[in-house]
Amino acid sequence: MEYDNTTASATSFIRVAVADTDREHTQDIQHYFEQNHPTIRVVAQVRSLAELYAYCGAHDVDVVLINLDLMPNPQEEIIQIRNRRVAKIMIWTDQMEKLRKLQVDLHGGTVEFVYKYIPYDLLAPRIYSFTPGHTQPVQSKAAVNEFLGNQETRKVLFFSPKGGVGKTTLAINTACQLALKDKKVLLVDFATFGQISAYLYLPRTRGLTDAIRMIEQGIGQKDDLVATLKESVHQVEVEGKKLHVLSAATHFKMSNMTLDMTDKILEGLEALDYEVIVMDTSTDLSPKNIALLSAATDLFYVTTTDVVANWSLLSTFDIVEKLNRPLQSRYLVLNRYHSSIGFPTSELEEILSMPIAETIPDMYQQIQGFTNRGISLVERPHLKINRYYRRIAHFICPVFTKRELGKGFSLRGVFTRAGRRGH
Repeated sequence: MEYDNTTASATSFIRVAVADTDREHTQDIQHYFEQNHPTIRVVAQVRSLAELYAYCGAHDVDVVLINLDLMPNPQEEIIQIRNRRVAKIMIWTDQMEKLRKLQVDLHGGTVEFVYKYIPYDLLAPRIYSFTPGHTQPVQSKAAVNEFLGNQETRKVLFFSPKGGVGKTTLAINTACQLALKDKKVLLVDFATFGQISAYLYLPRTRGLTDAIRMIEQGIGQKDDLVATLKESVHQVEVEGKKLHVLSAATHFKMSNMTLDMTDKILEGLEALDYEVIVMDTSTDLSPKNIALLSAATDLFYVTTTDVVANWSLLSTFDIVEKLNRPLQSRYLVLNRYHSSIGFPTSELEEILSMPIAETIPDMYQQIQGFTNRGISLVERPHLKINRYYRRIAHFICPVFTKRELGKGFSLRGVFTRAGRRGH
């Protein structure tokens, strides 16, 4: 039994107790968190259920990681651990067939089963999905940052390797919903053939053209680039609120953006002090998009019931996994879904090894009707479709009420791909 008796305030880190007889494995986990996640601290390593009860009864613990083999009666042990004011219980096992026989209450999502040898970089987001202090669960690091007092610009990317799935519509309406909540939002169009300026009726002046030209010609310093980007931003009114928009440059300049150019622009955008930067981009896996995929703090994969779109996502998953962004929150959004077609959503989740964060029903006629009349969807808050955009925005900044989110909203969807063994 090993304890960390360091005293600290409840808001300085997330306290984790690990219960497993495999000492080497628990020590590896502790070492990984010490090296990569200072806001997660393993405060206890115990070898039995009795030791876990004793520690949690005498100390504050936010998350418990426990081996299923230590729980002869899982339902009863879960209740005992929860009675000791533990916010989340993660039960791991290397024999997944045991889970099929279990009949336990997950207590509204506060109990979770995971594969014991899940890659460590995927374990951290699971732990971050609950804030310290025994609060309600969240599904992105945004709320953890807010709770811990960390100030970080949320860089949100909507991506799909297939066109026509609704990325631009989602990006625009998500940005509008956040702006309505008085968030300082910048909507950036990184698409090769950007359409955001046309959607919002913005003039085709300014945009990313001048910033890209400065980088290409090596003109000026970082401060000059930041000033140019600031001058290139358009401001639009959304129901009396301000939304800032940075439109795309010409398709020639956008298609020639390199990794370094994209990184410099993103660095300049962060210096503009926005709370959220929402980014739309094209479908290609170009150097520009690789940089965006790496830089995003929140990555939304957008797909439809199209089989080709879903299989294309697998190659993207492999690339993103190699980028080594363990703190990146990733979500899968199924757009334009219609129940009448009988699309097997559970099979899609199994194939992609990722839960669907939100399913948006097919409301094409409703969307097209308002768009053709030049009316932004956000200007019609009674439309049912806006509820789904608010849900997407809620993953980024949890600022919406239950009434605004509507019935049936479930906080799911942090990237949980545990299909491979290893660390």
